[in-house]
Amino acid sequence: MSERTIRHREDGPRRFTRLGVDIDTEPGDEVTVDGDVATDLVEGQEYFEYVDGSGTAGDSGAEDSSDDGSTESESTSDGEPDADDGGSSGNDGYEFAGEDAWFDDHDDYQARIERVESGDVDDHLDTIANIETSDQVKDAIGVRRAEIEG
Repeated sequence: MSERTIRHREDGPRRFTRLGVDIDTEPGDEVTVDGDVATDLVEGQEYFEYVDGSGTAGDSGAEDSSDDGSTESESTSDGEPDADDGGSSGNDGYEFAGEDAWFDDHDDYQARIERVESGDVDDHLDTIANIETSDQVKDAIGVRRAEIEG
């Protein structure tokens, strides 16, 4: 797949690093990455957008601009937070609302470990791993991923 240029959205975490992929960005940064990585970051991480605006081959339009120049999240008028493109994970206990909320909603690393272990944030493990500061929480994420993979 060809390379794509993506931008770290201003509403994303203060810093984003992906191990195994040479990417280390801050809000506003533009990077060119492999097309598969770009698709994962734009559609899966929710903190990135395509710079070229052409979407993906199987474009869901999730982050691309609409005709009026706004993104889908800007043009949503129901006042509800945007749902993940693939629907929810079926876990009703917690809705991941970004980096600040992740740390605000959990008093300490033990509470974050318990949230990861509960499975409530399975759809957001990559994002949490990228923003998490506690090695113990990162270890819990690794264990949870292993449980999911079976």
